[in-house]
Amino acid sequence: TRDFTVNALRAALGEIVAAFPVYRTYVDRQGAQEEDRRDLDWAVAQAKKRRAREETTIYDFIHRVLALDVADDVPRLQRLAMQDFAMRFAQYTGPVMAKSVEDTAFYRMFPLASLNEVGSNPARAEISIAAFHHHNQRRAQLFPHQMLASTTHDTKRSEDVRARINVLSECPQAFADALQRWARINRRHLTEMDGERLPSSHHEYLLYQTLIGTWPERVVAATEPDYADRIVAYMQKAAREGKEQSSWFSPDMAYEGALERFIRGILEAGANNPFPDDLTRFVTQLIPFGRWNSLVQSLLQTTVPGMPDIYQGIELEALSLVDPDNRRPVDYAKRRELLDRLLKHPAPADRWETAWAARDEGTLKLHLLVTILTWRREDPALFQRGSYLPLTVSGPRADHLCAFARIFEDRAMIVLAPRLLHTACQGDPEQLNATLWTGTRLQLDADLPAGPWQNLLTGAPCPPDAWDDLSVALSAAPMAVLRAGS
Repeated sequence: TRDFTVNALRAALGEIVAAFPVYRTYVDRQGAQEEDRRDLDWAVAQAKKRRAREETTIYDFIHRVLALDVADDVPRLQRLAMQDFAMRFAQYTGPVMAKSVEDTAFYRMFPLASLNEVGSNPARAEISIAAFHHHNQRRAQLFPHQMLASTTHDTKRSEDVRARINVLSECPQAFADALQRWARINRRHLTEMDGERLPSSHHEYLLYQTLIGTWPERVVAATEPDYADRIVAYMQKAAREGKEQSSWFSPDMAYEGALERFIRGILEAGANNPFPDDLTRFVTQLIPFGRWNSLVQSLLQTTVPGMPDIYQGIELEALSLVDPDNRRPVDYAKRRELLDRLLKHPAPADRWETAWAARDEGTLKLHLLVTILTWRREDPALFQRGSYLPLTVSGPRADHLCAFARIFEDRAMIVLAPRLLHTACQGDPEQLNATLWTGTRLQLDADLPAGPWQNLLTGAPCPPDAWDDLSVALSAAPMAVLRAGS
């Protein structure tokens, strides 16, 4: 054994904390579990790598303490002190991770801003359908009541904003061309200061993604002061959180002033400002696909294993940003009015037609949530205890459709969830119809009942041969939740 100085221990602990890959471990007095050991191993290895020229035995010592690898002959009081330290360490890494990643790094690097979200990993843009099924099977077995939140008071962007920004990943060249065009159009709004043009191109890039994600479909609202005020407040917060050009402790008012002038300048309505119209044309191409992305997200949130958590106001399309923007008063009267309008029609087909006619108001999501949450209330066992069964899709659009079933006793449902629709339709919303799915097939598992099946969203029955060509099952909408059983 050997002694380590307090300063050396503090420095080594700092390196380990900085390298920690997760928010925290869950070490208790019984020791570290397998996942905890994996995370500790990683953090210590990375700390050693960064300090390869220094004595590394101190990291081995700390590693043993944090994993509670304690020899049997260690005195009881010393053992208790080590246990207390390991558990306090676990409580410490969480806030450090939150402040350094969510509230700093996420505001410095944002190739696709929708990935910069609490619990997300910006470096991992996509998972395969097979991996998605694996995660859901694991949750069904281990955490069937785990909360599924897509928007909270703490998210950086609402689920609808993220869903629209996600479409950019399917049209990178069009986005790159637009960025060059907008930079050229808006150059005159930059502020020259000490040989630099402000705001930075970095923040200009974040601003364009933010505008794409939040641009109202009714374009006139985008050039009203309230919208500009929201964007200014968000971008000034982003600048402070990033702590490069400004910060909460030392705000750079000159930089923030230049940022505000730029935003208000490019959003100002008028014949001499072509940017709002250009942005509108670009966003209009994304809106239908962003809306379906959001609907699919709600479909999955309410049907995969887990307990859906629906944030206030998100029953309709909500294009909100980080707090305080996402804590604005919710127009519950409007939501009640739209809900009453839907509930006047007991037949699913009539409800679907009503929701589709008012889709610009966000009623498709409201209809989806009402339909599935009502089913969850009627048959909680299917959703809370039902098995999760991946289903095989084949044919020309197999990569664009995720399918699974939930089964409990004699009740079952099938979910058909589309993905990457902008790519499938080559950016043309008019191609999003039944013919898109011609030749795409679904292989039913032997454990599933023969039917009859009905699409609860549209009310349409699903004939026995519908699985051989999904253009029938997906004729009214590119998604379906099908019900069978008594």
